[in-house]
Amino acid sequence: MCGIAGQIGYDQDLRTQRETITKMQAALRRRGPDQEGLFLAPHAQLAHTRLCVIDPVNGRQPMTARREGRTCTLVYNGELYNTEDLRRELAAAGWGFSGHSDTEVLLKSYLEWGEDCVERFNGIFAFAVWEAEAETLFLARDLPGMADVDSSLLLFCQAVRKDVTVAVSGECADEIFGGYPWFRDPSVRPENGFPWAQSTAWRASFLTPEYAKRLDAGDIVRQRYRATLRQAECLDSDTDEQKRVRRLMRLNTDWFMQTLLGRKDRMSMWSALEVRVPFCDWRIAEYLYNVPPELRELGGQEKGLLRAAVGDLLPESVLHRKKSPYPKTVHPAYLRLVSMGLERLLDEDASPLFAFVRREALEELLSCNSAQPWYGQLMTVPQTIAYFLQMDHWLRTYQVRLV
Repeated sequence: MCGIAGQIGYDQDLRTQRETITKMQAALRRRGPDQEGLFLAPHAQLAHTRLCVIDPVNGRQPMTARREGRTCTLVYNGELYNTEDLRRELAAAGWGFSGHSDTEVLLKSYLEWGEDCVERFNGIFAFAVWEAEAETLFLARDLPGMADVDSSLLLFCQAVRKDVTVAVSGECADEIFGGYPWFRDPSVRPENGFPWAQSTAWRASFLTPEYAKRLDAGDIVRQRYRATLRQAECLDSDTDEQKRVRRLMRLNTDWFMQTLLGRKDRMSMWSALEVRVPFCDWRIAEYLYNVPPELRELGGQEKGLLRAAVGDLLPESVLHRKKSPYPKTVHPAYLRLVSMGLERLLDEDASPLFAFVRREALEELLSCNSAQPWYGQLMTVPQTIAYFLQMDHWLRTYQVRLV
């Protein structure tokens, strides 16, 4: 994995703004500690930081290639799972290769097939291609695309990075194979809203009267929810249960999965650890979207179809192990620590949070001992306090001001 950045501007010579792009690049160094590269043109700047995994010499970026009067420069983050298949197709079309990186394959795929190249890609990727003669930029990304949990994940990634550069994660399996309880609970119907977020009213109660009036939190959530349901394709012949599961899968892939993938990416790349997600494969997702609901629970267990598919690869103790959620800190010391942080925030009276969050609601949170549970999810009191501390830190760090 790597870091990419850039800017495009046609009303000035961007080569005079090298300092701007180098600052962008510096902010991405944890994502790519091994190599750096810059591309500077009058109307385009591209930056890259690289975590070297394959072909350190011939995979350097930004990478430039030319064909029939077109000069294209690429910055790319990700991995193509079907690199060798693409390489064979390109070789048959007359392309040669100087190395064995997927970067070179991606760039020459763009030169061969243009924007349609993304239809051939299977993997996790985000990239930008600058065409020098036309002065145009093409951007593309792959389809899929709790405070203490983040900290646990960050520490875990740091420990793993001591031994390896690349790891494999099971992220996305629950979303497409139906591993979450709400897939199996018939009481979770489409009109109930996002199944993992059933406490909108409680969260909205922290807003000041001004912002509570300006922002109808419940209505905002309902609008996003219903818009997602409208995108869930169903057949006229589908039963109500089949429609329910299709809609749940769409909700999970469009929202819940994006959150998990983003978190995984930030936590791992902070330690320059590349974590690959083989279940995040659009071909698997498309196939499972059409699998009958009863097959997902083959054998009467969540993700039963997946368990059956890998039955000859895993020991019995792993194959039929009960699903366990992400770890969360339940030690009383954690609650004390985050509470102390919130008390300091309340004492100093300078937090940007107070522009839209009720002070008295935060004070009540310090003495609150009730949770907002939904299938044992993560936002209990300590995590809620930590969330506000994180928000305060973000507002201060980036000098965010509400208008």
